Amino acid sequence: MTHALIVSASLIYFLIVYHHLGYPLLLRTLGRRTLKKVLKVPVRNYVNRDKDDLYPSVTIVVPAFNEQVWIESKIHNLAALDYPHDKLNIIIACDGCSDKTALSPEM
Repeated sequence: MTHALIVSASLIYFLIVYHHLGYPLLLRTLGRRTLKKVLKVPVRNYVNRDKDDLYPSVTIVVPAFNEQVWIESKIHNLAALDYPHDKLNIIIACDGCSDKTALSPEM
């Protein structure tokens, strides 16, 4: 009984420490590795079809605050969506950014 209690308490302690320290450190390490990769913009191969009238209009709102490092890749990602041009609206909302997020990226 005491052994099971010690094992379960140790497991709970480990999970709490991992949740607060281990996982954020793991994400930071993996994020730095993927950030160094060169961004490749996929080619948008959308072809207009008669069925396009059946698609609903979609608006994507991207709130951005000091996202200078990631905003360019997000814009490339959104530009590569396979959806009719006239049915897709993209709004990037920058509010009070203190970095260069609001400047247009050079494409």
